[in-house]
Amino acid sequence: MNFKRVSRLMITTILAVAVAQGFNPISVQAETVEGTNNVKRVQGLDRFKTSRAIAEEIGFGELENVVITSGFGFADGLSASTLAKKLNAPL
Repeated sequence: MNFKRVSRLMITTILAVAVAQGFNPISVQAETVEGTNNVKRVQGLDRFKTSRAIAEEIGFGELENVVITSGFGFADGLSASTLAKKLNAPL
């Protein structure tokens, strides 16, 4: 399969999942689950500020390792997530 075909397939799959979910964010669904009343929303003006707000909310403290990737490509973060998990490091 060539890159364009794989890209189209991925986009189609993502759209199908989004339509099936009804465009409801997972956090909204989590709030409606019985017995769940401790959902806290964290947000930013863009994905970078949201990421920072999440990091500040979690409060990592002192870290031995951090895995850094570009915020512009999905594949970078996806492939680095395995290393981040192995090192128990934030991504």
